[in-house]
Amino acid sequence: MGMGGRGGHGGMGQGPENFGQDSRMQGMEMLMQFRMMFRGLDLSEDQVEDIRSIVEDTREEVRAIMESAAEGEERTPFIEIFTQPNLTLADLRSGVDRLDEVREEARDLILQAVVDVHDVLTAEQLEELARMAEEHGMGREHGPMGHPGMR
Repeated sequence: MGMGGRGGHGGMGQGPENFGQDSRMQGMEMLMQFRMMFRGLDLSEDQVEDIRSIVEDTREEVRAIMESAAEGEERTPFIEIFTQPNLTLADLRSGVDRLDEVREEARDLILQAVVDVHDVLTAEQLEELARMAEEHGMGREHGPMGHPGMR
């Protein structure tokens, strides 16, 4: 089996020590895309500032969570776990479970930011956004959060 191995993970940069960074980046990219989409809307200066603040605050909160998890005392580096003489599934699960908790916490912050951005918009702006999305064919191939096949 090559570097990709089972599960389709990439090369060395995609090892367990970096696990979760892709999902965090996708979430942050989603927030940044919101800002891009809203350029077609007639946002007030207050709305622009509110959205900017939500995105920037969320980015900082997610970054802090990820940095805290990376520096946490309870975190055992993957290589220490992997190089144990008797590696077990339970050994790996403990590390992955903690990463899952961190990713979930970051994801929840990002999803709350999406709700907060939604709540900044008026009903008319939401209708215009839906019209723009339909006009440009957005959302047909992808369901919630851009995942294929989830409608």
